[in-house]
Amino acid sequence: DNMLHHIGRLGASTLLAAALAAGPAWAADHIDAPFTTANPNSDINDLYAFTPTPDTVAFVMTVVPFSDSATRLNPDYLYQFKLDTNGDAVEDQVIQVIASGTGANQRYFVNGPVTPNVLGATGNTIRLDNALSARFGQTTTDGTRTAFVGLRDDPFFFDLARFGEIIDDVAGRDGSAAGSVENGGFNDPGTDTLAGANTLAIVVEVPRAAVGGGTLGVWATSSIAQ
Repeated sequence: DNMLHHIGRLGASTLLAAALAAGPAWAADHIDAPFTTANPNSDINDLYAFTPTPDTVAFVMTVVPFSDSATRLNPDYLYQFKLDTNGDAVEDQVIQVIASGTGANQRYFVNGPVTPNVLGATGNTIRLDNALSARFGQTTTDGTRTAFVGLRDDPFFFDLARFGEIIDDVAGRDGSAAGSVENGGFNDPGTDTLAGANTLAIVVEVPRAAVGGGTLGVWATSSIAQ
């Protein structure tokens, strides 16, 4: 799929939210809080938004860093793409993703874009009358929207060893610890610590007209489904 092909071509940064205009945007985060460490299914690693065609926009959320072949969505969680269409930093539309079942029989359901009934980090699951649904690992479409939920190679590139050396160097020059790298900087090319590691990808592609034609603010949340 053209949509899925794009996932491996995107980079990542440490932004918390992304604003989509003419080009792609992304945000990233991997295992840095006690709750997400203890509950990896709630851990949103990366957020991507891009336009695979002039008439469509794709949203990608990756969760569960270092997933293995048995990793599935947690049926107790609600995963949401929040979409701000008027620039006020409040979601005007949401795309909701939930799962049913576990293991090889798990199915996922994708609803939206639709107007949310609750704003903020938590939210109620909207009725799934118009939801896309498929078995975990399969792509589904209704001819307008396309969705995929399954395991993918982690697209986030990060040289963890070099990062540690740079942090040591900065600390040393601040006088708080012994420095280890003079004028530290990342190598080009670096060593991808996450090479070969899987993550669980939630991918939804919708018509651009369905989410407005102007600048689009995008962020993602995971919460206990209600």
